[in-house]
Amino acid sequence: MAFAIHRAIQSNTKLSLVELMGYAGYAFRLNINVEKVDVAGPTAFDWNVYNRKALDNIGVQFKSFGTADFTPPTPDELADAINMIQESIDKEQPVIAWDLFIPEFGVIYGYDDDRKELYALDGTGKKELSLMTS
Repeated sequence: MAFAIHRAIQSNTKLSLVELMGYAGYAFRLNINVEKVDVAGPTAFDWNVYNRKALDNIGVQFKSFGTADFTPPTPDELADAINMIQESIDKEQPVIAWDLFIPEFGVIYGYDDDRKELYALDGTGKKELSLMTS
């Protein structure tokens, strides 16, 4: 998450990634799922609550969409999310999102209405995310 936040706000801050991790509290966060220790442990928490506090610490506005119970969005919720993404990008503010290409946070930084694509970056690099349904 800290990497995605740093990428999303780097044009608006002089904080290094290490500074951001400290001020936002990510440097001190250890999250373990006691019922089952697995790869999902570090990300299995209520992101909305924690991220709101973390971003507030560094003076960044935060608006979230979705639920902490990992329920897939309805078609209406998905349309609302795409609208919110486009509005944010139109204001030159990238969007942090979960599970763009891998189960990790990434950054959506652009879109193309004609091609129905979002342009995103995560741990696998820059890629296009199709908005077309199968």
